[in-house]
Amino acid sequence: MQPLAYQILPYSCWVTSMLNGLLILYGNKNRMSGLVYRLLHDVLTEDGVFTQGKPGNDFSTILAAIQVRSKLKVHHYDDVAVADAIRQLTFNGQVAICSVNSGTHAILLIGKKGGWFEAFDPDWDSVKRKREIPDAYITQPEASRKSRRGQINLLIEENYLLRSRGGKRGGNHLGAVCARTLTVIEKP
Repeated sequence: MQPLAYQILPYSCWVTSMLNGLLILYGNKNRMSGLVYRLLHDVLTEDGVFTQGKPGNDFSTILAAIQVRSKLKVHHYDDVAVADAIRQLTFNGQVAICSVNSGTHAILLIGKKGGWFEAFDPDWDSVKRKREIPDAYITQPEASRKSRRGQINLLIEENYLLRSRGGKRGGNHLGAVCARTLTVIEKP
């Protein structure tokens, strides 16, 4: 499969993560609906997905349309429901777009191995250098499987991801409960 994409605009992390998640589930860019692609990019006309820290009205409409057009199941969680939803992820035909750093950034969760979430951060500036923060996160980790090359650029320790405050340099934790969001996309 082709490598995942990095965001080209400062506020396109959620849209880029959604498109990357769909690419993983479809396994091929040619299977993705053109309408789904356009709907996701239309969100960018509002300077990102969130307005004043909360999803705008267009957000739920976009997610519902994506579910209909893609024939994938889309579930969205906010606030206190996010931590439980993350704990229940199986990553069996499933990906999750997760807000981190108290809602200021979004990353794609694609797997879990040995208490660490395998993720793709669409912000190149955040992950371009190898960095290892013990018991927190690792940027540019070695891919455990050849098929995962270009799909994982961040490992986050589970307890660290679920933190509400006190993150280490570089963030990569959920942050404030009131600013948490999670969108799970899965094959039916």
